[in-house]
Amino acid sequence: MTPWAADSTWRGKLNLTPEHITDMVVDMDRRGLRVIAHCTGDGASDVFLDAVAEARRVNGDSGIRHQCAHSTLLHPGNLKRFKALNVIAEFSPAAWYPTPFASGARSGYGAERLKRIYDFKGVLAEGGLAVMGTDWPVASIDPWLALETMVTRQNPWNQEPDCFGEPITLEQALQVATLNGAHAMGLEHSTGSLEVGKCADLIVIDRDLFAQPARNYIHQTQVLLTLVDGRPVYDRLNTFEGTALQAVWQGLPPVIE
Repeated sequence: MTPWAADSTWRGKLNLTPEHITDMVVDMDRRGLRVIAHCTGDGASDVFLDAVAEARRVNGDSGIRHQCAHSTLLHPGNLKRFKALNVIAEFSPAAWYPTPFASGARSGYGAERLKRIYDFKGVLAEGGLAVMGTDWPVASIDPWLALETMVTRQNPWNQEPDCFGEPITLEQALQVATLNGAHAMGLEHSTGSLEVGKCADLIVIDRDLFAQPARNYIHQTQVLLTLVDGRPVYDRLNTFEGTALQAVWQGLPPVIE
């Protein structure tokens, strides 16, 4: 793809040749192994999508949901390929708001690329499946921070107007965090949404996420109760203490930095 903004020729580097990467992806796809490839630049994701395309050509549609990890930069021409190739685009949303680290790490991208960084909106608009990761410990593992920054694309700790990339709606972000994640793990028939016949995996939280603007609000959410397969496993307020439904973990959760 195009070279870095600060250099007229350098385009990054691959640790393996595109041919080697393609051979490995075709082989692992044939063996039923899901490939999760670390792709930061648009060239890296292009090479990976080409490799998956070859796997689909050689092996047919194996049903294996390969995954493009981080997806920091995606070439606009590749957005539609995620749906076409049944490849999952994974992003690390808590890493994209304008912190000193992010600003420094992304300084070579240039203004045009920063407008389309971590393009959740672009993948979803083309009908592709997008999920969220953490890239922890590089970024926070807190899912509420990730959820807020998916909707705002802004620093959650202040009111600075700087924004990285295009936000998505809260409705979209919630599906990304629930059903899309289940789909990525091949568990969409048993969890990820509240439906008859699925496991009763759910949480009770302390606020209506739609009640106020997302910024400086969603990331303060507290989980009051967590149920897995219908059984309480975390009970912040000790609601079921001393009963048959007493949770394994109770009280305040650990602080996540």
